[in-house]
Amino acid sequence: MTTMDSEYPVRLEIEPPEPQNRLLVFLRPILAIPHWIIIALLGIVAFLVWLAASASIVVLARYPELLLRFTIGYARWSARVTAYAGSPSQQAWGSTTFYIVTGGFLTGRYPPFTLGEVPDYPIRLHVQEQVEGRDRLTGFFPVRIIMAIPHIIVVVILSILITVATVVAWLAGILLGQLPDWLHNFIAGYSRYTARVGAYVGLLADEYPPFSFN
Repeated sequence: MTTMDSEYPVRLEIEPPEPQNRLLVFLRPILAIPHWIIIALLGIVAFLVWLAASASIVVLARYPELLLRFTIGYARWSARVTAYAGSPSQQAWGSTTFYIVTGGFLTGRYPPFTLGEVPDYPIRLHVQEQVEGRDRLTGFFPVRIIMAIPHIIVVVILSILITVATVVAWLAGILLGQLPDWLHNFIAGYSRYTARVGAYVGLLADEYPPFSFN
C-alpha cells in the first residue's frame, strides 16, 4: 500500500496496481460522466462552504463541524473519482477547482456515490478533523491562496507531464489491462501531492504542505 507522509494531517492511501478490464478502461471517460456531473454540482456548494468557513475561521478561529465534514466528504468523493477516471476539475481541492482532465486509471473499481468513507475502496482519503483553534490569519482565503502560489505553480507545470501520463495510462490499460508500476507510482505520487495542496487551499489543514510525492 502506498501512503502519504503520516505526519501531515491529510493522507491519501492508494493500493498497488491491479489488472483492469480493457473494455471498461476504454469506456472509462463515459462511465465517469455521472460522477463528474455530481462533483461539479457539489463543487458549487463546496465553494460557498469554503467562503463561509473562511469567515468563521477569521472571526471565531473555528471551522463549523458540519461544514467541515461536508468539505471532507466532497474531497473524499473527488479523490476516488479522479483516481478512477481523472476529473475535469482535477483532484480534490477542498472547494477550489481548476484546469484540465488529468490523473485517473489508478483503479478499475467503480467509485461509490457517497461522501462517506469506504474502507474497502482502493483509494482512501483521510483528513484529521480540526474544528477549533484554526489559524485566523491564513484562514482568510486570499491569504491562503497567496501562500499556496509556489505549490500552484508546481502543480500547473506538472500538469503537462500528468496529462501525457494520463493518455499513456489510458492506452496502457486498453492494451495491457494494467498500468506499469512506474506509471502507476507517478500518477499516484502526483495525486498525493495535489491532495495535500488541495486540502491546504481548501482550509482542511493549516499546516503548510511539503513539496513531495511521498
